[in-house]
Parts: sequence; C-alpha cells; structure tokens
Amino acid sequence: MYPMQHGNTSPVTLKAKNKKRRPRNTWRRDLDADAKQMGQSWGQLERLVQNRDTWRKLVGGTTCEDEMR
Repeated sequence: MYPMQHGNTSPVTLKAKNKKRRPRNTWRRDLDADAKQMGQSWGQLERLVQNRDTWRKLVGGTTCEDEMR
C-alpha cells in the first residue's frame, strides 16, 4: 500500500534498509593501492617488513618504548 492511499494525507517517509554487501576491495587490493601511492612494490614491502624500524618509519608508527612512557 502506498503512503498516500485511502485518505491518508499525512506524508510518510520510508527509509531504505542498508543491505550488507561484500566490500568492493579486498585487504590485498587496498594494500596494493597504498603501496602504489608510496611508490613501493609488493616485494619491496615484504623486505621492509623484515626490519621493524624501517617499517615503522615507512608507515609512520611509534615504537613500543614510546608508548610505554
């Protein structure tokens, strides 16, 4: 039944449900896009991950010692 049928003159707003859908990008695609923005390849990122200090500098994170203080 439509909101304005059968003598109902008050406007009724109908809200659409937000249906859950799969994400447009996977984690890997997001990571690849971020790496491309930084000018890095997947292989280069794998090598950088091996050294924590270098990785933290790249992603702009803090060290555990800084968080403890």
